Amino acid sequence: MTQTRTLSSTDERRLFLGLLVQPPFAAALTYVAFPLIDATGRPLYGGSTPDTADAAIAVALGVGVVAAVITVLCVLPTVVWVMKRTTVTLGRAALFGAAFGNIPVVVASALAGNYGPAGAVRASVIGTVLGVSGATLFWVLVIRGRTLGHSEQAG
Repeated sequence: MTQTRTLSSTDERRLFLGLLVQPPFAAALTYVAFPLIDATGRPLYGGSTPDTADAAIAVALGVGVVAAVITVLCVLPTVVWVMKRTTVTLGRAALFGAAFGNIPVVVASALAGNYGPAGAVRASVIGTVLGVSGATLFWVLVIRGRTLGHSEQAG
């Protein structure tokens, strides 16, 4: 039989906070990193962005929307399932973050294509950095230094 933990109301509030900050964090990180993202893309698609500030805002908002969808549809059910069954280590959180960060890359590549192998690697690196960064923030806010679940019961 699998042992499951029950999350206390404090655990649930921390979980909610950790998930709530993910979309704005991903958007802010994208905005700050946009000059690097833009510079690495120029050799692939040629030219330069006419208005870097507007482009940074547009890309950051898009990433924030996608992060909200991934957080609600993928991260929330997974994190509740994992937290109830095992300890969430930083390494485990980072691994899940890398996977969730690459879901949009895989979907976009399947639907719209990319700029060849170099474009796929670039998009995957960006998705991985965003996913691992968000997972690390989640782990620091929700998991680090805490024992989650106060009672053990058979599930």
